[in-house]
Amino acid sequence: MNEINEIVDLQRAVNAIWILVSSAMIFFMQAGFSLVESGSVRAKSNSNILIKNLFDGCIGAIGWYALGYGFAFGDDAGSFIGTSKFFGTSIEGDRSEYFMQWVF
Repeated sequence: MNEINEIVDLQRAVNAIWILVSSAMIFFMQAGFSLVESGSVRAKSNSNILIKNLFDGCIGAIGWYALGYGFAFGDDAGSFIGTSKFFGTSIEGDRSEYFMQWVF
């Protein structure tokens, strides 16, 4: 029985690592978007574009933490959107999944 628990724990760890590595690669696409946008404006506007992209990520993270995750993955109880998991409550076991969904 102990061997089965160790195998299940190993599977969960490998799954979490895979999700986090994949999410990090997806997050680095934001840097590519920043380069594309800064290349399509005048040189004097580059810093504004880069700050805008930084704020997009920061404000998106706060919004996803506060409301988005709860709407998307909260308990729906027959309603249209989720009604729990707002402001990051009850995501202790789902942190890698939470990060992946925020990155998208």
